[in-house]
Amino acid sequence: MPRANDAVEAVLLEYADLLSILSDDPFKPRAYEKAARAVAGYPADIAGFDLKQILQIPSVGRSIGEKIHEFLQTGTISALEELRAQIPPGVREMIRIPGLGPKRAMVLYRELGISSVDELLRAIEEGRLAGLRGFGAKTAENIRAGIERLRGAGGRVLISVAADLAELLEGRLRDVSGVERIAHAGSLRRMCETIGDLDLLVASRDPTPVMEAFTSLPEVERVLAKGDTKSSILTAQGLQVDLRVVQPEAWGAALIYFTGSKAHNIRIRELAVRKGLKLNEYGLFRARSGRLVVAATEEEVYERLGLPWIPPTLREDRGEIEAALEGRLPELVTERDIRGDLHTHTNLTDGLATLAQ
Repeated sequence: MPRANDAVEAVLLEYADLLSILSDDPFKPRAYEKAARAVAGYPADIAGFDLKQILQIPSVGRSIGEKIHEFLQTGTISALEELRAQIPPGVREMIRIPGLGPKRAMVLYRELGISSVDELLRAIEEGRLAGLRGFGAKTAENIRAGIERLRGAGGRVLISVAADLAELLEGRLRDVSGVERIAHAGSLRRMCETIGDLDLLVASRDPTPVMEAFTSLPEVERVLAKGDTKSSILTAQGLQVDLRVVQPEAWGAALIYFTGSKAHNIRIRELAVRKGLKLNEYGLFRARSGRLVVAATEEEVYERLGLPWIPPTLREDRGEIEAALEGRLPELVTERDIRGDLHTHTNLTDGLATLAQ
């Protein structure tokens, strides 16, 4: 079960991101980033902490501590909501353009009313940036090139960006009425280096309030589709998020189905067919009678197919099926194997000394 620390880290990082756009003080965003790291690395789950306990966390002063306490008590931070209201989602998407940055994005919004990447590209083509101080022809061309690089990546984002977003959205949906379980699946659960879209899975007997909450999240820029058990949104970061709601009894089968790569899923369905079974997101069934065999956990489904549980990071059809059948699955490195993490900060971020020093 994710700790409250993770959700707090996500909102503090978002607060720092918004501050960097709106504030001329570079130290305030860094303070929130530093506090976010401290909370994430704090050994205890802070879910039940009062303000006094929160202030014992390194790098957390009273102002930040009060915001953390408010979040733990209410699930939101009023100051964060105020910042969100000041910045259109499209402006936050513009910040992702290499070479633009938060300050220039806000100048474009305030001076020219540009609030999306498409609007910015049109403004460059029409030469409307030329009248702005600091936006000469070379700068405009660099921004255009940045847009091309951004779109050339196919809309994919680094795993760190997708993981932060998943943590934030899962935290928002976890307390929705009827939600019994929630997890991310897809390429993020497989720990791919870049993520094209985010897959969220919820176990609930009543999907309606879940879908309403999901499509009304503050991170939503546009609702792409809304159904009874599946909805899709586009976030301000430009990342598509798909949510599926399944019955709690089908959790394991659904998690397998929506986690594995297409090739991995084809292979395990072939195994099922050879055993006279049928596998889908609802469970593992007898092919002839349609009777449910197992569905509740991943371990049960894999075991019934004659396989040990296969770690999500291996589910790519790159030999893991054969290795599992032969009892040769590798033992993966986990957090339990980490004995230490040695690093240092320089004055390029929140350190005091240069790299040479």
